[in-house]
Amino acid sequence: MYATDPLVTWYRSVITVMNREAERGHGAQVQRRCWAAAAASASAIPREVEPSTVPAVSHLQTLANSDHALLATLVELADQLPWAASDRAGDGGTDVALVDLFACLEMDLAGAGIMVLAPGVGYPEHQHLPAEVYLVLHGSRRWRFGGSDRYVKVDQGQVLSNSSNDIHGIEPGDDVMVALWVLMDDRY
Repeated sequence: MYATDPLVTWYRSVITVMNREAERGHGAQVQRRCWAAAAASASAIPREVEPSTVPAVSHLQTLANSDHALLATLVELADQLPWAASDRAGDGGTDVALVDLFACLEMDLAGAGIMVLAPGVGYPEHQHLPAEVYLVLHGSRRWRFGGSDRYVKVDQGQVLSNSSNDIHGIEPGDDVMVALWVLMDDRY
């Protein structure tokens, strides 16, 4: 089955929101990363995917009646996506679900995906070579990001950025958290 055109439309819409938010109080580097993500999304081509699921995807159903159109559309698309457990979380997909959007869309980026965290669940500190930009689509959590050694509260709609090898992680929170992440190569 091919990733649907609605997924391409959804992704482009999310990237548009990310860019709009990055223009509010973020520096030039974060804006460049978001612009690069927008350029890549403009040429995204659907790939053939085999849908799959893990238990944590069920947490998206609590957002089915959201007045946030991007969340409602994601809930509608969820059963068409190749959800997987996170190796970092080590929970077998019970509380953390990820979609590698590169499995669904051909794009000129280092990586992109969607993360769902169940209530009461965090994400372990980690680091990686590609720089990264997040857009929080739903939920509030305390995040460590951007080279800081402190955790700060991050709410829905906020854009976060990590440079190459910045240590970052997420502490547990009370609600479902959904975030888009985009990995950038070293040009950004």
